[in-house]
Parts: sequence; C-alpha cells; structure tokens
Amino acid sequence: MWRVSQTNLFKILSNEVAISNTASELETAYEEFVERLISYLDSENDNVDRIRTLNLVSLEFDMIKASELACREKRDALKVLYAEKVISFVGKELDLIHYQMKYPKYFIKAGAVWKSPLFLNPDIINHVDVMENICGYYYTKGITTMDGQSISFSQLTNGFEFLFNFKFADIYKKRGEVIKRQPNKRTGFLSQMTAAIVQESREQGYYP
Repeated sequence: MWRVSQTNLFKILSNEVAISNTASELETAYEEFVERLISYLDSENDNVDRIRTLNLVSLEFDMIKASELACREKRDALKVLYAEKVISFVGKELDLIHYQMKYPKYFIKAGAVWKSPLFLNPDIINHVDVMENICGYYYTKGITTMDGQSISFSQLTNGFEFLFNFKFADIYKKRGEVIKRQPNKRTGFLSQMTAAIVQESREQGYYP
C-alpha cells in the first residue's frame, strides 16, 4: 500500500517546527508527491484500495491545514497553501475514479496492447543498473515527448518498465540508491558498458 507518511512533502508540512524551506523546494516536493501518487494509482487495480488511500491522504493534509490555521501567530502560509493543493488534487483524482467506475467504457484504451518481447537478464543487469541509465537520460534531458516537451521522471521510468517487462518497487527509492552511492560506485554499470564497448572496438581492430 502507498504510504503518504513516506513522502518528502508530508514530512515537511507535518513538521511542527516552522519550516525554512523555500517555495521552490516545496514545489519540487509537491511535484514528486504528485508523481508518486499518480504512479501508485496507475499501478493499483483495486478501486477500494485506491479510494481508501486517497481518503487517507486527504484526511492527513486536512489535519495539517487545520492545525496550521489554528496557530494564528505562527501560521505558515506555505504550509496551508500546499496542504490545500494536495486536498484539491486528491478530490479531482477521487472524481476521476468515480467516473471510471460509473462509465468504464469511456476509459477503455483503443487498440491492441503491445507486449514488449524484451526482458532483463538478472545475471547481468539488476534494477539499480537500469536506474543508472534512467537517471542519465533524465538529468541530461535527452528524452522528450513527441512534441518536444520535457517528461516527468515517472514517465521515463514507466517507459523502461514497459520496454523490459519489469516493475520497480519504488522508483524514488531506487533512484536514491543510485544517487547516494559512493563516488566510485555511483555509475558502476555505466562503466561496465563503457568497458564492453571499448573491448568490442579493440576486438574489431579499430583501436589498440
């Protein structure tokens, strides 16, 4: 089950101490929160669990908002603003689920579902290795939408999952495993790929 308490936005807004985070940092935490919640909603097929999770999220942020509004002298406007944004977003997602349940035929995707014939070889590549590649594509902004717009981290990750027929348990946790590694291990698999390409080049006689 997706847990709101594990998100950075919830940890920041539920902190009783006055926050020093900038609006930019809060917006980043909010965007990550929305991406993670949408990723959960898209992967969960049980509407009861989806609705219960959204109800819990709405309740938690409603309590944060109420608690902040009660502190007249130390009220933090940013906390109230982002709590309201989450509550509004969750309300829209609940409406969408209710529409899906009431009018399911309008949410059926047209066309046959394409199944990728590609799979990861677990003896050679693990999920952290794949995440190294994803991070490289994402942070260099090398992948865009059809009309040239930037994509979200979850969109890019979902593309890799679909292409290679696997699922990350938590894409942000897995990204953290890559980013937080020691410098000499941070891009270990990318270094392996470099070595493999160099070796193939040498075997074909292009470089000594």
